[in-house]
Amino acid sequence: MSAIKLGKAYASVTDLFEAEFGPFSPEEERLYQKEVVTQEIAAVLFGMRTTKNVTREALAAKTGMSVDDIIRLESDGEEVKFVDIQRIAAALGYHVSLKISGSLKPVEYAVSAHNP
Repeated sequence: MSAIKLGKAYASVTDLFEAEFGPFSPEEERLYQKEVVTQEIAAVLFGMRTTKNVTREALAAKTGMSVDDIIRLESDGEEVKFVDIQRIAAALGYHVSLKISGSLKPVEYAVSAHNP
C-alpha cells in the first residue's frame, strides 16, 4: 500500500480518495454517503445539547431515553430514528426539519435545528 502524499490540497475527502484509489463504486458511494449523514446527525444532536448546557443525564430524564442511548446517538448516530431526533429537539426547545432532495446522485439529507 502506498503512502498518501499530503502536498496537494483536496476539496474533500472524496477527492482525496478518488485521486489515490480511483472513483467510488456505487456501493462504496452509498456507504460513504450514509456515514457522512450519520456523523452530521450525531454532531447536530451533540451541538443542540451542549449549546443549551444540558447534561446527558438531564436530557435522558427529559426524553425518557437512557443515558446510553443519548451517548450512542451523539457519538455515532447509528440507527437513529427521526422520532428520536424530534424527541431530543423538543426536550431542548428546538424544532427539527428534514429536507430530502434528489438528483442523479444518491438522495441527500439535510438536518438542521433551530429555536422556534
